Amino acid sequence: MTKMADARRGRAAGGPLRLNFPGFAVLEKEVIQHARLFTEPAALRLSKAEPILKRSIPILIIAFLMVVAISRISGIMVEYARMESSHNQAAMLAAATASAALQPDSAVLFQTASVGMSSSGFPPI
Repeated sequence: MTKMADARRGRAAGGPLRLNFPGFAVLEKEVIQHARLFTEPAALRLSKAEPILKRSIPILIIAFLMVVAISRISGIMVEYARMESSHNQAAMLAAATASAALQPDSAVLFQTASVGMSSSGFPPI
C-alpha cells in the first residue's frame, strides 16, 4: 500500500526527513534546469568580477577615510574662521571703547550711557 507522501531519509548521515511526492521529482528537475539558465550567466559574471571587487575594497576604504578626513578638516577650518572673526570683533569693540574713553569729552559720553541703566548695570525692565 503506497501513501501520497512517503517519508524517507535525506542522507545516511542523519539528515532531515524529506517528503517524497510522486511526480514532483520531474517538476523539480525542470524547475532546476530552467533556473540554471538564469543563474549560470550571473554566476559566471560574478565569478569574473570577484577578483576586481576584492582588489577594490582597500581603495574604497581609503576613499571613505579621505572623505571623512576632508569633512573633518573643513569643519575645523570653519570653526577656526568663526573664532578668529569673534576675536577680531572683540578686539575692535575693546579698541573702540578705549578710544572713546581717551577722548576729551569721554566723561559726558559715559554719563549719558549710564543714565538709562539701573544700579545693577542693566537697563530697567
